[in-house]
Amino acid sequence: MIDGDSLWSIAAHHLAASHPEAPVSDREVARYWVQVVGLNRASLTSKNPDMIFPGEVIILPPVDG
Repeated sequence: MIDGDSLWSIAAHHLAASHPEAPVSDREVARYWVQVVGLNRASLTSKNPDMIFPGEVIILPPVDG
């Protein structure tokens, strides 16, 4: 995580790195973001997926395809 990261930006960067051959749409990020939130909401200090803190460990689900 870097300063200013969010679960959305982490999901978008991870998807883009997993599919470097084509741009990733907001729709694809949204579907993946829902999975990321589902895996991490309970472990977030704030319990709010829009607020993550430095040092929190984020679990990323496998990327399909």
